[in-house]
Amino acid sequence: MTDTSSNLKLPFILPSQAQKHVTHNEALQILDALVQLTAISSSRSVPPASAQEADIYIIANSATGVWSGHEHDIAVYRAKSWQFYPPRVGWRAYIPAQNMQIVYTGKNWILDEPTKLQNLTLFGLDAKATAAVPVHVRANTVVWSAKSSGDGGTGSMVQVLERESIKDDLGFMLKTDGICTAVLGQFGSDRFRVSVSVDGKSFLEALSVNTSKGIVDFEALPRFKSTINYDQYIALDVWKKVSMNSGEYNAQNAFDASKTFSRLRSRGHISWVHAMFISVIAVAMPSFRGVWLKTAILRCRVALGNSVACIVVKPTV
Repeated sequence: MTDTSSNLKLPFILPSQAQKHVTHNEALQILDALVQLTAISSSRSVPPASAQEADIYIIANSATGVWSGHEHDIAVYRAKSWQFYPPRVGWRAYIPAQNMQIVYTGKNWILDEPTKLQNLTLFGLDAKATAAVPVHVRANTVVWSAKSSGDGGTGSMVQVLERESIKDDLGFMLKTDGICTAVLGQFGSDRFRVSVSVDGKSFLEALSVNTSKGIVDFEALPRFKSTINYDQYIALDVWKKVSMNSGEYNAQNAFDASKTFSRLRSRGHISWVHAMFISVIAVAMPSFRGVWLKTAILRCRVALGNSVACIVVKPTV
């Protein structure tokens, strides 16, 4: 039988031992220091000049003075001298001044934090997670940074949102003081939408995108797409009337092919004339010395007297 315990090295009271209380009290002192271990610091390598009774330190590397040769040991100041206790693998200590817990690996004391979190069912950061909201983060700033190629990553950052089917919702809700004032994403269909609200109950769709055609719709504005499907020649510095004769997309019947036309001059400018226009917009174009207008596409949105028009031209000289 040994004289001490295997783990904490507590002294045993031996048969026929005199002054048994001395051995017993020594064991209690060790328990008092090591159980629920809390240390003042784990970064000091020099003994403090004014240590107080029962102060505990975890000695850092390159220890000096009476701490020399006791790197990583637990140093307890008792009866005006230092007592040293070598740690065992897995021992933990709390450092109140740094609000952190450290663990001994057998070589070093390291920060006691997990390197992997798997199969968590709830995660709350400064907030309470619930079954309905399994991930709840309360913070002022959240940063996602790409792992660089130098650190073994690709340098890219891709965040993926995935839904089960097209009838489900996928996107972001923007709230102010608990009231949803905007939504962004795909909600109940394949169309990408941006909708806004003042009360979180009634929503106005500001923008949506037709996924199959790539056409952007402004739900609160009339809009159309019209094309010319035949060739027209435009001479140098001559204004020419070009009718938009094919309405490819005409939501809310905003486009009238019989009243909508363009005047083009091959040196410098295009102007659009439409019965609904209050203001006319001019768009700069390259200079041509007479061209065949192969195709032209007109896209327009009109609301409350303001108009925006653009044209795409593919000329053949």
